[in-house]
Amino acid sequence: MQNVITIAERHGLLIVFLNFLLSQGGLPLPAVPTVMTVAALARQSPYQIAQIILAAISGALIAEFALYWCGRHYGQRFLGLLCRLSF
Repeated sequence: MQNVITIAERHGLLIVFLNFLLSQGGLPLPAVPTVMTVAALARQSPYQIAQIILAAISGALIAEFALYWCGRHYGQRFLGLLCRLSF
């Protein structure tokens, strides 16, 4: 358990970014528990909360722009792949 805590403290922003990127990209991953865990472990400075929120927003926006671009260029084929992936 201590290893998980040290990894979350050390690489929390990357974990939040990747979790939001993958969950907004179509994989069924819970994003809110990850943000809450990393935010609870971010007790060193108040600026870390803003960095966590920024990492979550940027991961979500990159995923949404990628989905928009793929949908715009590949259309029905991409939608079929996304539906199969999200199940």
